[in-house]
Amino acid sequence: MAGKKRNSSFEILTAMQDLNTPAGALQLAQILHLPSASIGRELLDLEKAGLLVKVQNKGRILTPQGERFLEEERSRREKMKAANELIEAASMETESGLEDILLVRKLLEGYAAEACAERIEPKELQKLKDLQADYLYAIRHGRAGSEEDLAFHLKIAHLSGSPSILRMLKLILTDQDAYARFNQAAVRSDEVRENEHESLLAAIEAGDGALARREMERHLEHVGENLQAYFAGRK
Repeated sequence: MAGKKRNSSFEILTAMQDLNTPAGALQLAQILHLPSASIGRELLDLEKAGLLVKVQNKGRILTPQGERFLEEERSRREKMKAANELIEAASMETESGLEDILLVRKLLEGYAAEACAERIEPKELQKLKDLQADYLYAIRHGRAGSEEDLAFHLKIAHLSGSPSILRMLKLILTDQDAYARFNQAAVRSDEVRENEHESLLAAIEAGDGALARREMERHLEHVGENLQAYFAGRK
């Protein structure tokens, strides 16, 4: 369902659920301040979709399918709101915002590393090693390595087999180049270590999921230490 259509359907169904009585286009038009003709067409579409049903000449009411649609749509909107709040936090160079993002990263990426280690194939392992090589090349040539580091972490999320985790991390870390700003604050150039990912990569190669989770958490804890040092230096 398209975004605009989904929004109008959500508004109409919500109003009808709040009324808890059969309703028609004229009554809903007064509540929603929309043309009754537009609402009439929408009601007809919702009925055809199985979300509404006519009650004699009194109007329409929600079907069980319509109730489920509302419940699922509210849940989707809450998740999008939470994701947008995380994105906003990641876009701000504040200590509390970045610490919140780091906490979420530990939860998501810890699981991703464990799942990745338990299911990775040799071909994919080589791709992960190649990304690590790109990261090493970047920092050895005086660059921050933000893009390479991000690619490495997102690859692990991809290899975890969880599209949801990958989508969430992309939302958090790539909106408006948020990862570069996070990396700038969290990793001081004089503390970038060439072996930052080595233990994690070794655990993944060994197929040790529990160790891979611990190594990912340890890596992100190190990022957190640098983050605290960064903000302490600015006070």
